Amino acid sequence: MELSKLISQKVVILREREQKEVLDFVEFLLQKTAQETAQKETDNWNRFSLTQAMAGIENDNLPEYTEADLKQRWK
Repeated sequence: MELSKLISQKVVILREREQKEVLDFVEFLLQKTAQETAQKETDNWNRFSLTQAMAGIENDNLPEYTEADLKQRWK
């Protein structure tokens, strides 16, 4: 038997108050899933963005700074 049908059969047996609790829980799970999906998309975008920003930077000739380049010294 399909899981959704089994759940439906069990829920109909419950009183209306318990059915509302089941509905609240299902809505909670849907919201949680949506938030997790959005967070994964954000994480993937951040990782991609950082990778693109840093691509090739290891080959750049970065300046080497010495003490002579300092304008102020820590006291």
